[in-house]
Amino acid sequence: MKIEDRKKAQGFMKDGPKCANCDYYESEKVERSSPTYVEEKRKRCSLGAFATGKTCWCKHHIFSGPSA
Repeated sequence: MKIEDRKKAQGFMKDGPKCANCDYYESEKVERSSPTYVEEKRKRCSLGAFATGKTCWCKHHIFSGPSA
């Protein structure tokens, strides 16, 4: 059995649960001009309606995106 197959069967993930990869995570991206970059503001949990950090997580975490 290939390593990738074993990892998939085991449910292996490099990136564990955290608010930043949860369906309930919301934030606003604000473009800054000098220097040009995008700042992330108003990081919130839409389920609990409270402010959160990107690396926090709770027992209601649902993975968002293609890894779900």
